[in-house]
Amino acid sequence: MLTWMLRWYPADFRARFEPEMLAIIDETFASPMTPPKRAVCVAREAGGLAAGIAREWMTKLTADPIERARTLPDCRLMRPVGITRAEWAAGLKHVRVHPVNR
Repeated sequence: MLTWMLRWYPADFRARFEPEMLAIIDETFASPMTPPKRAVCVAREAGGLAAGIAREWMTKLTADPIERARTLPDCRLMRPVGITRAEWAAGLKHVRVHPVNR
């Protein structure tokens, strides 16, 4: 359930933090626990994830991407070394770029 909840985070957040969050979840539940303690732990972690999901989406929808510092340049729009601006501009007509989902 907890790993499923990670998919609800914004993609840029997941790209940066998902491996670390998965490792923490695995580490937390690797130790033996009684069923009641495990249920409390799952509920606590699920609540934390739900709050984090809401917080990240609110931030994503209201903040400038640069302020969030998780937006990287679109490599498809970066001119490679050795290609003139004219050559690059002519080639961009064939590139489909989807608008950034804010």
